[in-house]
Amino acid sequence: MWYKNFPVLVDSFLFLFLIGSQLWSGNVCERYPGYKITTSRSVVVQRGLCAHVPCSFTIPSDKKLFKNVTGIWYRFSNDTGYTIASKNNPKLQTNGRFFLTGNVASGNCSYYIENPIPADMATYMFRFESGPLLFSYRDIEPYVNVTELTDRPTISTERLVDGKEVTLTCTSPGRCRNIKPQFLWTGKITITKQKNYNKTYQDGSRTFYSSITFTPTQLYHKSPLYCKVTFKQDLITLVRKSLNIEYAPSMKIIIEGVDTNDTNSVIVMEGDTITLRCIVNSNPKASIYWYKDDFVVNQTRSYQTASVLLANVTPSDAGRFQCFAGNEHGVINATVHIIYYGIPLDGFPGEASEDSFLYKYRNIILPATIVPVGLLLLLALLVFACWRKRQNKLKSAEVSDTLKK
Repeated sequence: MWYKNFPVLVDSFLFLFLIGSQLWSGNVCERYPGYKITTSRSVVVQRGLCAHVPCSFTIPSDKKLFKNVTGIWYRFSNDTGYTIASKNNPKLQTNGRFFLTGNVASGNCSYYIENPIPADMATYMFRFESGPLLFSYRDIEPYVNVTELTDRPTISTERLVDGKEVTLTCTSPGRCRNIKPQFLWTGKITITKQKNYNKTYQDGSRTFYSSITFTPTQLYHKSPLYCKVTFKQDLITLVRKSLNIEYAPSMKIIIEGVDTNDTNSVIVMEGDTITLRCIVNSNPKASIYWYKDDFVVNQTRSYQTASVLLANVTPSDAGRFQCFAGNEHGVINATVHIIYYGIPLDGFPGEASEDSFLYKYRNIILPATIVPVGLLLLLALLVFACWRKRQNKLKSAEVSDTLKK
């Protein structure tokens, strides 16, 4: 079966013979002045991606290359060279991952590596053949290091505002010629439109993109969004983006120091201590202020909470308190009426005890007492009005009878 590998053996023998003929007496540059190659000594390329490496070479000034000069890149393996890329000689085999892209006749030996595999990790050498003029450059033999895929895609940083439609774009890593990745978006958002496209450059390389359109809401704030990119050989890379969604303020009022669920109006007694807390949820952070009867009052702030302390309540503390909060997306406010009730609840004389039942539940008992009393007064007024009306009718009848007589 040895004869099946005969072409490879011949190619290897010829390669070694040509190299040996140039090296038998020492350094190539010293032995052959005017022959020089300029390129990187080492190249790193990730699996699934690509690398374009500039390269140039010179020949003695008294020499000239034919227009159809053949350029060849060899890969060394176990001290044997294998043709992996060539130009102007279609008979030479290539591996489909290493390409000679430069114009060899102009002294350009640039090469391009795409979608490499671990077996491509090796030392490489450039050679040209131009009629009787042949030369292999050994002073720089680039080493190609193939690594795992570590580059990640990127997601654009558009501003996200609650209720406003937006488009985000995911850009695949790498700028290659023949690699076409696949995109997959995942997250809590509802995607209304997706578009995959690419941009082609003059050198034939391409950048791939995927854009999605959706409408952000406050519910999606800080939720993750993923863009996953899949290359050949099931190579996957992804990026995670935490959605920073801006929205208008919402507000919650808490009243500490009294037993009531009514945050619109609160009945207090002399000596009470209560705290009005205005808790705001917004993005970006809102400006928060408490007002009493249209004047700013002393308050403390902690993150998105503003608090007003009313200690040892007096009649002057009664009034209308309003909390205002706003950012660039909206303004919101809430009102609390502080009603001062100065009559002791435990009888006369004396003051209501803080531990008494009436004191603890005064915001329930007082409204329950005041409302019936008000209704009784209203009923009395109605009865009085009816009585007066009846009396007026009787007087009118008496006057009418007198005139008739």
